[in-house]
Amino acid sequence: DIFLVFRTLLNCLKCIIYKDCYRRGDLPPRREPRIENRGSQITFSALGQFAPVAAKQAWDRDNTKKQALVEAVKADLPHMRVRAGGYTSVDVSECGIDKAYAVRKLTQTLGIRADEMVFVGDRMTPTGNDYPAVEAGAIGVRVENPQDTVQLLDALLARFDTPAR
Repeated sequence: DIFLVFRTLLNCLKCIIYKDCYRRGDLPPRREPRIENRGSQITFSALGQFAPVAAKQAWDRDNTKKQALVEAVKADLPHMRVRAGGYTSVDVSECGIDKAYAVRKLTQTLGIRADEMVFVGDRMTPTGNDYPAVEAGAIGVRVENPQDTVQLLDALLARFDTPAR
């Protein structure tokens, strides 16, 4: 039940974030909602989804804060998949619902093989949230940020617009 996930996630976050990080003064002022229902997952973003990338990178340079959150939420939601997301986020989803699932569904819907797909993401390491797409067989292209993705797409689209020789 999605409401149970929200409630449990909020309780975990209160214990970890509010008691620990606020006490140490590590959590910056709230920028926007930190918990989002993204349809296929619930995501907690410590600084908010739209915080500047530099601020996200600086908040938890060694991933200890984020990993503590992951472990706390995993303990309270053992029946769910809990993993580190972006620089400051923790993703909670049903087991088996991840980017590999999306790749498999697209192969069925489009009638193509996974190795004919390109998946673009910024967290392509084996512990990253984009890596399951690569594990499912898609060709992975790592980018640094959304601007990199736009540049990549612009370059690909320009190639399609160039007449064949």
